[in-house]
Amino acid sequence: MKKQQFDSLESRIMICKEYAALWQRFFRYFSESLADKQITQQMESEFEQVLGVLAINQYKFEELVGEHMPDARKIVNVLTDAVSLATIKTMQEAHLNKLQLEWHELFISMNKALGKLSNQLTPKMIAAMQARDGAGE
Repeated sequence: MKKQQFDSLESRIMICKEYAALWQRFFRYFSESLADKQITQQMESEFEQVLGVLAINQYKFEELVGEHMPDARKIVNVLTDAVSLATIKTMQEAHLNKLQLEWHELFISMNKALGKLSNQLTPKMIAAMQARDGAGE
């Protein structure tokens, strides 16, 4: 990873927002009970793809949020507990509840960190980001 590529605050925020959005998508796989669901190979593949991207980008995310999210390393704990949909489906209810709670606590921390990063933006930076976001719609 080339550090200068992520030097701008706007870039850091954009990458962190994308990671938080993927983290939210990841939760959808185990927020509802899988007990009565037939897990297909396609579902498992989609889950593995999301899990893989989160795992690959975890260190970059941790570096970009820096001191604003000191518990970012705990993301790995959740990822290693949820290695597949089949694993999640067979988890004890207490373990699944613990996993969901850990996910939720990390999601809150991510959003707090994003808020702290966003508070560092100047009005000019905000206007530029909004113009860029509006141009992509």
